[in-house]
Amino acid sequence: MKKSKKILFPMAAVLGTSFILAGCGETVKVPEFSPSSDYASAVAEFKEATRREKGVLDDYPLLVGGMAHGKEFIGAFADLKMGNFVWIPKQGYSLGNTDWKNEDYATDAEYAVSRGMYYMASHARGLGDAFKKGGFTAGGDTHAVTPRDPEIIDRVVSAGADEGGRNRFVGWHAEELDADLVQNARLAFGARLPKIYDFTDELGGRISYENELIRLQKIANDMKGNFISNQLVTHHLNAFRANNDVVIAELMEHGVNTELQLAYLRGGRNMFGNSWGVWISPWYFGEVPAADTGLFANEYASLTGGHKTASYRHAVYESYVSGAQIITNQETEPLIARDLITGEYKDVLWGTELKNFWEYVEKYQNSKVESANKTAVMIDRDNGWEVARLWQNWYTQDTNWGKLAQTTGNNMLAQYLNVLLPGYGRTVQQVQNRTDLYPGYFASTPLGSFDMVASDASAESLEKYDNVVMLGEIKMNDTLNGNLKKFVRGGGNLVMTAYQSMANGTFYEDPEFYGYTFQDFKGMNYSDRLTYSTTIRKLISSQDTSLNYVQDTYTSEQFWALLGVVGTADVLAVESSKNQPVLVANEYGRGKVYLGLTEWMMDEKGNMMDFYADTIRSVILNSSPDVYAHASAVDGTGDFSYQVSYRMNADGTRQMLVLLSHYGTKDGYATIDFNEFLDIDKDKIVLEISGGEGYNQLEIKESNGLNVTLKLKAEDLALLSIDL
Repeated sequence: MKKSKKILFPMAAVLGTSFILAGCGETVKVPEFSPSSDYASAVAEFKEATRREKGVLDDYPLLVGGMAHGKEFIGAFADLKMGNFVWIPKQGYSLGNTDWKNEDYATDAEYAVSRGMYYMASHARGLGDAFKKGGFTAGGDTHAVTPRDPEIIDRVVSAGADEGGRNRFVGWHAEELDADLVQNARLAFGARLPKIYDFTDELGGRISYENELIRLQKIANDMKGNFISNQLVTHHLNAFRANNDVVIAELMEHGVNTELQLAYLRGGRNMFGNSWGVWISPWYFGEVPAADTGLFANEYASLTGGHKTASYRHAVYESYVSGAQIITNQETEPLIARDLITGEYKDVLWGTELKNFWEYVEKYQNSKVESANKTAVMIDRDNGWEVARLWQNWYTQDTNWGKLAQTTGNNMLAQYLNVLLPGYGRTVQQVQNRTDLYPGYFASTPLGSFDMVASDASAESLEKYDNVVMLGEIKMNDTLNGNLKKFVRGGGNLVMTAYQSMANGTFYEDPEFYGYTFQDFKGMNYSDRLTYSTTIRKLISSQDTSLNYVQDTYTSEQFWALLGVVGTADVLAVESSKNQPVLVANEYGRGKVYLGLTEWMMDEKGNMMDFYADTIRSVILNSSPDVYAHASAVDGTGDFSYQVSYRMNADGTRQMLVLLSHYGTKDGYATIDFNEFLDIDKDKIVLEISGGEGYNQLEIKESNGLNVTLKLKAEDLALLSIDL
């Protein structure tokens, strides 16, 4: 065995928690973050996001696999050809029947490498360093950083080194970080992490959380590994902004909608360039699916519990086509069982799906997949919104940085996301009745998949989009306004509300851009702003198709209309009682700004307004998307999401990928319209993955571009590739 090199943890300016290293009697200081320390910190001033030149995994193959501890189970993965990657769980994790006394992190790592596999190792869970007893009723839990023995750390890191300089050790995985942020903020639990919750506004919440992510990354990097930062609520962009090496989302369990989390990951990759991946959890109400409860003698292993295999299939393929660089799952129980006759291991349940998926992607493991989404939803850089009804339904209300009062802007964000992802937020009834597949864990995308970006997105990162829809409160500033102007000038469509133009309590005036001048608040007669009519009238002619998904009239609750002076903008709709504009559009360069003139596009009772929902639909669908999937005219289904991407292969060839994930419990037909400007060769359209016999026929028509109709199997998916 090679002589171990001792790894030293540098001391912080402020001393943190002391740990006694197992087996060597040394004391190591794990640094707490402090603004006075010598670590880089999150910044309060507005800075435009910058991209890494290269993500840490960009030279790696696609990493696919599952969680395993011990040679027995790692060997079973390799023998059954279930991927090229192993997730080594936290030390002491009760996984199967392999204890940690004779086989530890290091033996797992060394054996994985001997079988030609890449690996990551979990080393922490939650925020802070001190152990906090777990369970959502106790505010979540934190496991202190492990391993603590420098010899073990060195063996884990050095085991994967190869001659090419690419280490098969991918990094140290810190789990459920933003989940811990939300769970610990409840009641008095935050007192256990006083520094992290020492903020009073959204800016302070962002800085505190990103500082903690920076501190945790410092620990992982000092342990000679990449930091793999797990986010499972809505704080993925914070991990990207904190420059975490790899951002990995936890899908399913009792977490946030899959399509929404992938939107944050795609947007973060575009803004910051960091690597990202997913791990998929089978947990549901304390159980995981297992076909062999004798092999896995755990109280949570269940023959009938946990998430469906169909859900796992959806999550795996959606992540792949979105551009994930790691795709793995939690627990070994759903993957393998012993054959009753031979005693050998065989793939079961999720394991069969994993094996089939690896069989498909293995030949593409050195290809790179990049999302082709043309719509971005923009939130503020400091946004702290967290979606409700997670973790077995105890968390029933939307939150804001865990502890802050909810804002009207966040209410707007939560409601208008339903235009793009109808049903993304689970209801109490869905949780109780076990309707966990759809909607909730998954949601349809009637306007196509989209990316979530933040207000510090650079002009360059916005160039890939045709549409930007601003949701929630935005703090306008010169940099953001300039980037939005560049985006629209280049041909983009911007949808926003006037209240998103505000900065420091007043409107940000740019009449050239908005085509509208806002009235100052001073001396404003609020009675002039409250509309007593419940009717909105569209003014544009029938020949103008810019709002062809908007009806001629809408009825609404009362709402507040913003007063101002129309300049170069066209008035597209008015409220009937006082004929005041409620929507104007201004051409700027080759693009257009659609400006809503009510408070947050909400009525007086705080509800989304159908008029603005249809405005968003019209802007996106009238931008002539490259690919548009919808219910077929006959026997059609709309219960599916779809994602369009490009796959760049190692041999220099390029393909378009179109994935349709069907969530309905009945078969149905869907039609895919390809924009005529794509110049698609119909003979190069290949259905690579489908529901099998009876679901593998494509009806292709040529009319203003190609139209492809296919039958989707209930709770299954279809993946098309097109050589370009």
